[in-house]
Amino acid sequence: MIVSSLSYSQLKVNNAYSPQQLVLQKLLGPGITVSNIVYKGDSTQRGFFDASNSNIGIDSGIILCTGNILEAIGPNNSAGGGAAPLVNNFKDPDLEAIVNVNSTGPFNYDSTYDVSSLEFDFTSLSDTLAFNFVFASEEFLEFVNFGVNDAFGFFLSGPGINGPFTNNAINLAKVPGTNTFISIDSVNNVVNSSYYVDNGDGSTAPQSTDSTVVQFDGFTTKIGIQTTIQCNQTYHIKLVVADVGDGIYNSAVFIEGNTFKAFASKPAISIIDDKDTICLGDSIFINVNTSSVRIKSFSPATLPTAPGIYKLTPTAYQTTYSMIFEDTTACGLIYEDTNYLEVIVRPPLVVDFTSDSICIGDSTNFLDLTTGHIRSATWWHGDGDTSFTIQNNFNHLYPNPGNYLCKLKVETSFFCYDSVTKPVYVKDRSIPDFDLLNTCQFDIFSPTNTSTFVSGNIANNGWIWRFGDGNSDTLFNSTNQYLTPGIFTVTLVSTTDEGCVD
Repeated sequence: MIVSSLSYSQLKVNNAYSPQQLVLQKLLGPGITVSNIVYKGDSTQRGFFDASNSNIGIDSGIILCTGNILEAIGPNNSAGGGAAPLVNNFKDPDLEAIVNVNSTGPFNYDSTYDVSSLEFDFTSLSDTLAFNFVFASEEFLEFVNFGVNDAFGFFLSGPGINGPFTNNAINLAKVPGTNTFISIDSVNNVVNSSYYVDNGDGSTAPQSTDSTVVQFDGFTTKIGIQTTIQCNQTYHIKLVVADVGDGIYNSAVFIEGNTFKAFASKPAISIIDDKDTICLGDSIFINVNTSSVRIKSFSPATLPTAPGIYKLTPTAYQTTYSMIFEDTTACGLIYEDTNYLEVIVRPPLVVDFTSDSICIGDSTNFLDLTTGHIRSATWWHGDGDTSFTIQNNFNHLYPNPGNYLCKLKVETSFFCYDSVTKPVYVKDRSIPDFDLLNTCQFDIFSPTNTSTFVSGNIANNGWIWRFGDGNSDTLFNSTNQYLTPGIFTVTLVSTTDEGCVD
């Protein structure tokens, strides 16, 4: 056996692996057990590929080709790569059945050449099988709808499957969402073009000079297969590609490595309140579908408030919650995953204000000391008056003395709000008044103090008489002697024990 490997090109291929190594080491993913691996074809037609730096759309995996896998290496500088046939002494009846159904070309081809076939038995731990692939061909686009149609297929047989192929197999290689088998006729630049990648014709730049492209004139995008099977039952699959009608112009199937696996669907975690931005002190609730899900841990530590319902009240400005849960599938497979929820807490407000305790008739000065991004502010003054302002300070005139509760509510630009309530005391005044009679020069002038009080008391030395001649006194009732004749203005000033003057 001649072992060939190339590494100087962006697409790297290696046929040194045995069929068993290709399946067990390169193809299989988790949850699958394989037996009875059989390969048909020349050893140069199958191998491992590394396409991480090429344009094929898959990083690595196994390749099955109708020619030597070395001929897949780019650049695409040949109009008919794989012109020399590799003659095999066997046919594949399933591929022949595919190409002769509804043939639109001038000929019906009943012979396959250069078959590369890899088949094996397998069991799955889940009820779903999945893998990814790309189909490439040198027959694009010259031979589309011409009747020359290299064929490939993924033929699955086993319990619950009833198809038209050998052992009642079905062909999984279909155009996504349809029952149409993939070929150069069903996927190209006109039909199902969203799945087609044009790679040049072998003589045009940049594909003809760029070694990062592969040799094939066209190929599909990466297509995923997902099909329902019965868990823990034995199935058989045949992965096969062949030339049809003649042995020239290569076609190949690139199957992504480690994707042939048992597939378990991630359980759905539903959110009752999907707010991800809240105000400080607010909460959000998430509701976990507990029909099959078991919560293993919640971090930061959070206990359910009801079966499956969790209340999250973060105090940090940004908190990421992680929830590790288990889900038991229909096949008894325990599936573990982690769900993340990020909650952002808007910056808090610090609401505060100061106010003056004043005497009735004076205006109270309010100073807003709130810090944060203020959108609006509402004041309730406690006397039935409400005002809206975002000013730092303002004055308010109370109609009556007494104690008032003033409330300030502030809303941020993020619609978070907080409030604070403080007392405001409006002090009463006395009502100073007096009676007097005109008097004569050198006589004793004796005005009568008739002041009244609503509340409070006069402070010590709270009376001041000013007689207009320069004389003054602090008695409740005082006298004065005018030494010159004239008109004098008499003033009485009262000061309460709370400092209110009138």
